Amino acid sequence: MNPAPGSFLWLVAHDMRLNWRRFVDMMGGASIRNLGVLLACGVVVLHLVAWPAVLLVKPHVQGGDASLMPLAITMLCIFTWMIAQGLFATTRTLFDRGDLDLLLGAPLPAARILAAKATAIAASTLGSIALLVLPLANMSAILGEPVWLAAYPVLISLALLATALGLGISIGLFFLVGPRRARTFTQMTGALIAGGFVLGAQAVAVLPESMRAGITRALEHTVAGSGLSEIAFLPVHALQ
Repeated sequence: MNPAPGSFLWLVAHDMRLNWRRFVDMMGGASIRNLGVLLACGVVVLHLVAWPAVLLVKPHVQGGDASLMPLAITMLCIFTWMIAQGLFATTRTLFDRGDLDLLLGAPLPAARILAAKATAIAASTLGSIALLVLPLANMSAILGEPVWLAAYPVLISLALLATALGLGISIGLFFLVGPRRARTFTQMTGALIAGGFVLGAQAVAVLPESMRAGITRALEHTVAGSGLSEIAFLPVHALQ
C-alpha cells in the first residue's frame, strides 16, 4: 500500500527516490538489473572478506581481557565519518536539490517536511557505512556470536545522532557566516572532518607496533583517570 500523498512516509519515500536516482547516475545510468547484480556480488564479496576479519578482530574487542580502546576508537571513527556524510547530505538537501522552497510553500506542516528530510539524510548516512560494518556483524552471527547483531541498532542510533549534529552544524554556519557562504563552509567542514580522521588513521597505521601499544595504554590511563570513563565508555560497554 502506497503512503498517502503529503504524509511523512510519502515525503521520506520522495527523498529516498532522489537518493536512488543520484546513486544510479553515479553508476553511469546502469539498468536496475545490472545494479541489482552488482550490489548482490558486492554484498557477497564483503561478507567473504568479513569472515577472516571477524576472526582477527574478535579477540581484541570481546572477552574479559580485551581492551575497550580499539572498539572505542572504531566507534569514534565511524561516528565522525557519519557526521561528515551527514554534512554532505545536508548540503545537497538544503542547497543543491532546489525542492525545499516548493515543499515549504505547499500546504504541509514544515515540521513534517524537515523531519522527513532529516530521516532521509540519516538513511543515506547509515548506508554509507553499513555496507562495511554490517557484514562483520552478520558473519559473527553465522560463526556463533549472535550478540554482534547489536551493531544494527548501534549504527542506526549513531546515524540519527550524527544527522542531528550535522544539521545543527549546518544551521549554526548558516547564522554564523550567512546564507551565501553557508554551503561552502558546510562542505569544507565535512571534508575536514572526514579527511582528518582518514589521515589520522593512515598516520597511526604506519607507526611501529610498540608505539601504537604505548598510545593505546596512554589513552586508557587518561580516560580511566578522568573520572568520566563510565559515562564516556557507556556506548562502548553496551556494544561490547
